[in-house]
This record gives sequence, structure tokens and C-alpha cells, in this order.
Amino acid sequence: MQQNSQINKINKNFSISTFLSNIQYLFKYRIKDIVKLSNTNSYAIEHLKYELQDDFQNTFIPKIKKPFDTIEQLICSNDSICRFGDGEFLLMEGKSIPFQKADERLQQRLIEIFVSDEENILIGAQSHLASSLEDYSLIIKNWIREFHIENKDILEKFFNHNKIYYDSTFTQLNILYKNLDYDYYFSKIREIWENKDITIVCGNNIFKDIESNIFDNAKSIDYLYAPSKNAFSQYNEILEKTLKTDLKSLKIIILGPTATVLAYDLAKNGHRALDLGHIAKSYDWYTKSKEENYSGSEYAKFFLPD
Repeated sequence: MQQNSQINKINKNFSISTFLSNIQYLFKYRIKDIVKLSNTNSYAIEHLKYELQDDFQNTFIPKIKKPFDTIEQLICSNDSICRFGDGEFLLMEGKSIPFQKADERLQQRLIEIFVSDEENILIGAQSHLASSLEDYSLIIKNWIREFHIENKDILEKFFNHNKIYYDSTFTQLNILYKNLDYDYYFSKIREIWENKDITIVCGNNIFKDIESNIFDNAKSIDYLYAPSKNAFSQYNEILEKTLKTDLKSLKIIILGPTATVLAYDLAKNGHRALDLGHIAKSYDWYTKSKEENYSGSEYAKFFLPD
């Protein structure tokens, strides 16, 4: 009865404009399933795919490499990477996020970096902007859909139609996907710094509660600490300190949106720098076997600023 009620509601005043204006509501249902369940011959719904064809053909879909392609690129090259996720896009709109309050200078730097085209500096964007959500967990699907609808303009504004982007979510795949070979995933990502001298630039409490350090296969590890929140307020000091480290040491940055800018500036100065986001916590979460049964509140708390 409830399904028939939904069908009748859709059929009552169905038009392409209604569909588009109510896309957020319709994301809850599969149009094909509704058609199959309908006892009426809904010509409007049947013809929907043809009416939408022109819209789809004119829709810009960015070119974003898949997660494992991104990991492989970082293993086989000396490229640096600057990652843009939901937080960076919100800051580009002048909004604050838990890790970083809005900052006009940071806003302009993020925009500058996202539209840049520097050799050996990869720009990471969320691969789900250019792919199906079929393989994602349900809770993540719903969050992605809501975020994209609310921030559609900023997500599309700065993309270069001719540029190839790399995946920014590769540091947290075990949380995003419902089916993933976690052992293989983490073994591959650890190849990036295996037997290398690394310098980790991170918040001063990041590793306080971490039991399994994903970087323990590095040849050596040095740490440079910075504020876990609003690190960009001390950006010049952080950059100056990091530039003084050994040029041959791989820089791994875990510092919220500040990491995006720091990775770019370090790479421009001859250092190889990787903005790796939540990778340390993701690995620790995985090794504690929490990824299978976490609650939303538990997960959110674990990944809050330290």
C-alpha cells in the first residue's frame, strides 16, 4: 500500500521540472523499481529516460581517477598530492568546518591550488563526483547525496573540463565502501612510504590514542607537530619549519585543510609532499576491527579534531 501511494504521488503531477526540483526526495527511491511496481501504464515515467537524455549529455562529469589508480600513481612516481574533500570545498565557499574556521586567505589559497596545473602535483577530488554510488555503504550514500545537492554550485564551479584529477578519498576507503578487501587496500597504500625516510607533519595529539601506526614500515620517521585545529593561523611558521627538513625525506601531512596548502607549497619548493588526511586513524580503526560494526556517533567522535 505504501509503495502504491508513492507511485500515485509521483504520477499525479509528473513532469521533468517536477522531477528536477524534487531530485533530493526522489533519491530515496529507484524510478525503475517504482515503474515495475506500478499497476498503471505510466507513459511519463517510461519516457523519462528520453526526456533526460539531453540533460545528461550536457551534464559535466569531471575526470577523476579511481582510488586504486591514485594509490598506484603515488607508488610508481614522485608526485605530490593535494586533496580536496567536503571540508575544503566548504572553506572555498567561506564557511567554517570543525578543523578550521573560515579564513579569507585560506579560501583564496585553496581556490588557487584547485585550479592550478603544476607538473608532479596531483589535485585530488572525491571520485564519487564522477561515478556511481553502487559500491558505497548506505550511510555514506545518503551523506554524499545530501552534501552534493546542497553544494552543487561550488562543486562544479572550479572544475577544469580538460583536467584529470585524482581521488581524494583513497585515504579512507575502509569507511566508504560496503565491500572491500581491507588487507589488500592497506598493504597497497603502505607501499607508498615503505622503506623511505619520512617526516610527518601532524596535529600535536593525532597519534596519542593510536595503537597501530600505519607508517611503521617506513625506514625512519620524524614528527613535526602543529595545532590540531585552526592550524592555518600558524601557517607561515609551519611552512618555514618544514622547509628546513631534509629535502630527501618524504613529507606526509595530516593537518586538516592546512595540509592541502602545505603539500602544494612544499612541492613547489622541491619536496615531495602527500596530504593524507585521516589515513592514520583509518588504519588504527581498521586494525581494531571497528569498521564492521561502528555506530554513527562512535565513528564521528573518533574522527573529530584531537
